[in-house]
Amino acid sequence: MVNRQQIEWRRCVEQDLPAVRDLLKKSDLPYQDISLEKISFIVALADKKIIGCIGVEHYGKHGLLRSMAVRNSWKNKGVGSSLLNHFLRHCHQIGIEQVHLL
Repeated sequence: MVNRQQIEWRRCVEQDLPAVRDLLKKSDLPYQDISLEKISFIVALADKKIIGCIGVEHYGKHGLLRSMAVRNSWKNKGVGSSLLNHFLRHCHQIGIEQVHLL
């Protein structure tokens, strides 16, 4: 499981986008249209490096889950579950009442 002292969880900032795009590309997920104007991301960092991300596209009170990914070396350690929990709290905080997944 995740040692919570090892990982920092926060909203993605512009400087994070190259690392987020790289992680999404390596995870075979769409990455070309990623921008902070359209998608709000939560990132997980260990040693100041992004090890996971999850995003939401905003549509009023609805959100579309976009591009959840975890680095291979961090899989099966609870990072994905923790990312999802942070994501759902974030959605609630910004007024999203329903989240959809395609």
